[in-house]
Amino acid sequence: MADRYAIALSEKQGEQGIKDLSLRIKTFFPKHIRFLFTFFTPGFNAHTVLKTINFTLHPEAMVGIQSPALIYEDRIIPRGIAAFCVNSETVQRREQIITSDEPQRVETSLRELTRATPAVGEKRPLLAFLPSQFSPRSYLRGAELALGRFSPLYGAGYVSTLLTKHCKCMGGSYQEGIQHLFFRGQEIVPHTIQGFFPLGKPFTVTRTIQEKNVIIEINGEPAEKLYEHYLEEKFEAFKQHRLFKLYPLGINAHGATKLLHVADILDDGSLVCVGNVASRCRGHLMFLDPSTDFEIIPGALSPIKKHGGGVLFVVNSLLRKRILKDHAHEEIKTIKNALGPAFRMIGFYSDYALFPDTQAQRIDWNVGNIFSMLWK
Repeated sequence: MADRYAIALSEKQGEQGIKDLSLRIKTFFPKHIRFLFTFFTPGFNAHTVLKTINFTLHPEAMVGIQSPALIYEDRIIPRGIAAFCVNSETVQRREQIITSDEPQRVETSLRELTRATPAVGEKRPLLAFLPSQFSPRSYLRGAELALGRFSPLYGAGYVSTLLTKHCKCMGGSYQEGIQHLFFRGQEIVPHTIQGFFPLGKPFTVTRTIQEKNVIIEINGEPAEKLYEHYLEEKFEAFKQHRLFKLYPLGINAHGATKLLHVADILDDGSLVCVGNVASRCRGHLMFLDPSTDFEIIPGALSPIKKHGGGVLFVVNSLLRKRILKDHAHEEIKTIKNALGPAFRMIGFYSDYALFPDTQAQRIDWNVGNIFSMLWK
């Protein structure tokens, strides 16, 4: 693994941190660097990060992702810069940046990206990273037109309504936009950890505005009544402080539960959600209990552990981090301890993850689970 991958972290700030990170990567690969993921927190200037790394390391290609918090081994990093270097000589890759989420533009771009390479498949994964100004719903319409409803498309993104609009996804040309990375000869093993449990009686979504991800009515009443029923006298305080994120909606679809993050409540009682909404679907309020979450993690990671080692690229949920609060650090430590020293771990927090949903047989976006990719 050491001859193909390397991860590094610097908690120094500004340009000093960028140079420190570059020196750490050079200790692993002093001569040549093929591809570099760079993750950094909002205190760093994105253009300065990419320009300095280009000058010091001269990677063939790289992607920079700005996130509210990073993950490095068994820690959450609130301020810092990290890198994941992919230096395998047998892996080929192509990069692309697009500045529109209009479905036809996405379709055309993805067809161009994959045209010269055999179809996206098990050892030909496609990664996509979306800044907050792009709609995942619109983007996925275009991706399905180009790739089909079910293909190995993985990635992450941000939503401006959740106050993460400062986060960026940039390419080596210093241009911000949707970042596409298409690898050939690289095996990636995807994995998801859930952990949310249903609360109370099931409900039915009876009226929506699907294109805006808004739920107007639940059980024939204004959607906010669902929370008012359970919260009682605490409802107004929850509404005032926008605490509905503590209890996301779990929608039953294709034999699985899909989480919807309630981002806001409108004056008419409608719920503005992060995640695809649909009418006539059943669901529950959901909650995440830290002690139960930590208990299930070792068993949930057994499909990853059987591979013996590698770099686990983690895209964790900002919704999950907000719910767990101080326990979020313990969650990351539990994952690292369960994997052991044969696995390195690096990643970041995002509003949602993109992944192929095997039960729904389509590319989907999820707001509450831990999504990861094992690079073997």
